[in-house]
Amino acid sequence: MFFWTHIFDLLAKLLSLFLAIALIIVVAGAIEGHPEIVPYATVPLLFLLYFGVFRTLSSLLYCSIILKMPIRFTQARELNRALSPLASMRWLTLKEVLAYPPEQRYRRALGIVQTNQR
Repeated sequence: MFFWTHIFDLLAKLLSLFLAIALIIVVAGAIEGHPEIVPYATVPLLFLLYFGVFRTLSSLLYCSIILKMPIRFTQARELNRALSPLASMRWLTLKEVLAYPPEQRYRRALGIVQTNQR
């Protein structure tokens, strides 16, 4: 979680961290007398938000702004492995797709991701 690859990935992780703090404060206030419940109420929600939304949103922003790639949210999710790596910790900048026309960049980026997975 503390490893970040690009500015949008860092912003997504910081947003998750601040949201975690706010959520813990709210849940702790709502569940007075049972502080042991707070992690069980907040951690799963934060994982779902980060891995389901924030991580893909950071990939979408990186592709749209840095790579100037016309891309949708579902397509950005497919590029998460390269732009916000988890297990491999190997970041693919995908800057080589800038040499192609914008309408071909997503297909080229996906090809690079699939080639580097092997």
